[in-house]
Amino acid sequence: MLWLMFFLILLKLCKKCGFLIRIKKTKNVYFKDIILLIAMLFLKSSIAQNQNLSFEVWKNNILIGNISISENINDDFVIYDLSSEIKTKVLLEFNITGIEKTIYNHGVLVYSSVYRKINSNEKTNKELFFKDGIYYLLKSGKKSALTFPEIKSNLITLYFYEPLNIAQVYCDNHNKMVQVVFVEKGKYQVNFPDGSYNIFYYENGKCLKVDALGLLYEVQLISAI
Repeated sequence: MLWLMFFLILLKLCKKCGFLIRIKKTKNVYFKDIILLIAMLFLKSSIAQNQNLSFEVWKNNILIGNISISENINDDFVIYDLSSEIKTKVLLEFNITGIEKTIYNHGVLVYSSVYRKINSNEKTNKELFFKDGIYYLLKSGKKSALTFPEIKSNLITLYFYEPLNIAQVYCDNHNKMVQVVFVEKGKYQVNFPDGSYNIFYYENGKCLKVDALGLLYEVQLISAI
């Protein structure tokens, strides 16, 4: 009964603080692991440091959406949250909604999730969890192990920090490590397995713009803060 009361209180706290981890479909031991991980965050006694970023999404000089990203540092934990809303038209109109969460502990990625839907159809819903030195991908009710060493950076961190000494980052969309290529001062290119790529632009360490290019799209993310 005490565990149930704690669970209900914890869920309310998660909702209040914006935790959007979609664990209701994860019917395995990781359900409890994720709950315990979040509980540890609330039991920490230090004051969190917060940083918020906002990017406008432009296509052919037309504003089509926005992306909001937050970084919350609490003792040994760093939590990143990303939400995006994009409306575009290619013959038909598409409303694309995205939610991502990343959790680092002692500089190591221990959890990430990606949820994306196009119009009313769920397009992506997956989670990555680090347990006993192994990364597990949870997708469509199936669990698979990934042969990665400890992940120290993923793509979302590039919005906050210039990758001065980073050669690779984890890409949650492709579930792969991808190369970060130095182009020139303040400019880096990240190539993805499907042939698309992003170019990040920095000034004084701050990300001001991202060019996202693929076979069927070309958009710019412009810092709004």
